Amino acid sequence: MPYLAGCGAVLYVDVMPEGTLLTRGVSASPTRCGRTPPGGRGVWLLCATIFYWAVARFGMALFSLAPENITPLWLASGVGLIMCLEAGLSAVPCIALASAVANFPGLSASGGESPLLYAVLTGTADGLSAGLLAALGSRVLQGGITSVLDLLRGVVLVCLPATLIGGVAITLCLFTGGYVPRDVLCQMSFSLMAGDTLGVLLVFPLWRAWHVLPLPSRTELCWMAGVLCLCLLSIWSAFFVEGAAIHMLMPLLVLLSCNVRINGVMVVLFLTVIAVFIATAHRVGPFHMPTQGEAVMLLVSFAASTTLTTLGLSLYRHLLAQAGARATMWEQRAGIDPLTGLCNRARFDEVLLAELQRLQRQDSPLSLMMFDADHFKPYNDMYGHVAGDACLKRVAGVLRAVAHRASDVVARYGGEEFVCILPGTDRDSAYALAEKVRQGVRALAIPHVGSPVAGVLTVSAGVVTVHGCDGLDPQEVVAQVDRALYQAKGAGRDRVMVAKGAAKEGMQYGECALSGVQRLVWSEDYACGEPRIDASHRALLAKADSIMSSLGGADGLNARRACILALVDAVRMHFREEERVLAAIGYPKAGEHAVIHEALLQRGASLVAAWERGGMSLDDVVITLVHGMVMRHMLDDDSAFFEHVQQWGAGGTQP
Repeated sequence: MPYLAGCGAVLYVDVMPEGTLLTRGVSASPTRCGRTPPGGRGVWLLCATIFYWAVARFGMALFSLAPENITPLWLASGVGLIMCLEAGLSAVPCIALASAVANFPGLSASGGESPLLYAVLTGTADGLSAGLLAALGSRVLQGGITSVLDLLRGVVLVCLPATLIGGVAITLCLFTGGYVPRDVLCQMSFSLMAGDTLGVLLVFPLWRAWHVLPLPSRTELCWMAGVLCLCLLSIWSAFFVEGAAIHMLMPLLVLLSCNVRINGVMVVLFLTVIAVFIATAHRVGPFHMPTQGEAVMLLVSFAASTTLTTLGLSLYRHLLAQAGARATMWEQRAGIDPLTGLCNRARFDEVLLAELQRLQRQDSPLSLMMFDADHFKPYNDMYGHVAGDACLKRVAGVLRAVAHRASDVVARYGGEEFVCILPGTDRDSAYALAEKVRQGVRALAIPHVGSPVAGVLTVSAGVVTVHGCDGLDPQEVVAQVDRALYQAKGAGRDRVMVAKGAAKEGMQYGECALSGVQRLVWSEDYACGEPRIDASHRALLAKADSIMSSLGGADGLNARRACILALVDAVRMHFREEERVLAAIGYPKAGEHAVIHEALLQRGASLVAAWERGGMSLDDVVITLVHGMVMRHMLDDDSAFFEHVQQWGAGGTQP
């Protein structure tokens, strides 16, 4: 729906499901922008023509000058612009007819010659002026009114030229017919131009705003009623007590603009300006000047400055609100996984850090659950990635249904892994929730004939619970829940394993049981089809398995540290060999894959550092390195280049 338009070029506002406002400029030609249905256009035009005549007669009756049909505020100009935008050029003769009928009584009473002829001529000028307003607006403001500068451009380049031409044409007609003397031609032309411009500025934004924005809230209605009463009181005081009270209108309208949306502001502004003109027509008040022309110029200048300032401030506030809504929307979208609608990894990291910091002040439990879809790579290979995406969405739905508290945070950790942050949840409750998720996913009965666990999709889960006194950082907590998940997968999958507790509870520095580490054995299911990469993977598993065997029997801190560093070095050497081969076979995402390698190596270094300062057990470090840097990377991240490797191999070329 259009929100504000500079006489033809409209600014559209869409309300997203989140309540977020988005704008897009649309050029609206007066000949093709009408929104009235073709079948009902005739009825609409008839009603609009009658309304134009009624508004014109309203102005003539309440604040007209001599002759009777000349008013310093021509509200009908705004109505005419709306008619041209809605019905196109077919509205011009209707406007001319309504204006002629409205002007004829005043011209007849003035005693001039041929009142019918000059009523038709002035009506024609009004119709052409409205059409010119719409045409200029569609050319000058094609992007809509998106700033206060656009508003000023609309006034200077659209409203003033069109209304000046119409005002001069009407003045010359009235002078030719003997309705006005020569010495007031310039003054009357200015009065007509200003009156038409004010009519556009008061009527058109009011109409657009009420077509787009929701109805004012109860609070906004209270603001509107209060400010309107104060404005009317100021007008009464200015005309009957002290003329300086008229200057209270501006701060009151500014105050309203800061607290009410533009549709409410325009209602109060419209009624306030109307009240000022009516009061002036019956009592000169603060606009007393030696001549009527000077008084009209002072009145029109005051009304124009008040209207432009209020409208500009309201527009500026609306744009600020839109900018804030966009910022909030993008901030929310930046933390959302686009596939599942859950929080993404970055958002999870932020929340986990904040929750752990909160635990330092409140010694309440915090539980973390991590889930992994069992044998998901074979599922993707068998059913396709589209089915895989649909599967992940259904798993995410189960997680949302179980971890449904406002304080719970459910995130997609990466690939087919999910995590849940459960503030204020103890270990037993977290285990029960994880078990509920496991059973819920199994109850989905998603077929998975490639799974050796069951004929349907299943998940494995790890759970850890920490307290503020544990003093763990996010990486250490994730390492613990990652270890529990790895143990669940190693124990046969489709089960929940709970970490024994915080790394610092009952643990001596350098202690190592390696209870959760299983032997690393190469399987042909891991092969990608590129001999050098497969050989490197096979050698890495053998090297890692050998190092872990040595680590289990290592005595002393230095010996254990040497084993861990040897494991990290073996992974690093494998990464470099893999990067060299991928570059040689022309894998297009070789650079991105190298970035993943660097991130894993940095994570490994941070885990080693955490172990050295006593923040993690050696058991946790080794399991995380083996599971995250070796097995998970090989099965998940490396699968991204399998298709390219197979295509390259089918081509039969060698680098």
